[in-house]
Amino acid sequence: MRSLIYLLYLLSASVLSGCVTVKPIYPEKFELSDKMRERVEQARSKDEARAITRSLDGKQLFSNMGNTKNEALRTSLSRCSSMSGGACHVLAVGKLDFTERYKQFNEESSRAIRSLRIPTQNADYFEKMDWQIDEPDHIRSANEGIHFATPSHLEGVKNILTAELIAGMKEEKFILLDASTMDFDSGKTLPNAYVMDWLGVSYQTDSKTPGADTFSQVALEANMRTLAPQKDQAIVVFCASPECWLSVNGLMRLRALGYTNLYWYRGGSSVWSALGLPLVPQVPYASLRHQTTLNPSK
Repeated sequence: MRSLIYLLYLLSASVLSGCVTVKPIYPEKFELSDKMRERVEQARSKDEARAITRSLDGKQLFSNMGNTKNEALRTSLSRCSSMSGGACHVLAVGKLDFTERYKQFNEESSRAIRSLRIPTQNADYFEKMDWQIDEPDHIRSANEGIHFATPSHLEGVKNILTAELIAGMKEEKFILLDASTMDFDSGKTLPNAYVMDWLGVSYQTDSKTPGADTFSQVALEANMRTLAPQKDQAIVVFCASPECWLSVNGLMRLRALGYTNLYWYRGGSSVWSALGLPLVPQVPYASLRHQTTLNPSK
């Protein structure tokens, strides 16, 4: 039976690969007021670690500095989401017009998904690895260690293997959430995956930032209202590997928000890549990281 199911996935993926149309998940053009456009162009004219983000309704603009472009982007996304109460878009990072990054991501993701084939080999050994770890009763904190053996299953969450994930991606069945932390410069992710920075990070014990975990949960809810307003939307969460707790934490946070159709791609980006499947450069969708010091908008 299992061999028959695998064969059906293989056949369906082969048929779909030639005719699948992949919708872009990011905008490639923004309507800006003259004043907003002037601020963006002024910021882009300087070679500095500054990020500019905008609320989805286009009414609020946020410009934030950082020690690095990653830090500036994380701060601006976090601040924009917190102040506007929803998801935000990136307009510029340093001299980069971010619409070009959105366009690149959309194009590379579309090509990658159209070219996807079920691998001839499978990774069941890694995807189903069972370390006899009990299901957690709380989100695992960074103090406890993020890179560690994970439980084989989570209550209320369905495990999904690579073949099933590929078929669903071609049908645009899922929203993919990458729970790995953001790496603006060199990070990679699965095609059409939303990078939800800090989705799986928690400082629940001996917290260096009081209120950080509460902030992350509130920020997640605000962003998910935009991304998946229906609680029965099929959502796949993944991180680096079966030894990555960021996806476990992320799924527990989503479950706490009432999402009922959750999937865990436990193998993560490492298994995906090991099977020869394409990754694309990360584009951050949101940052749920609490900022202890938020540079004022300028």
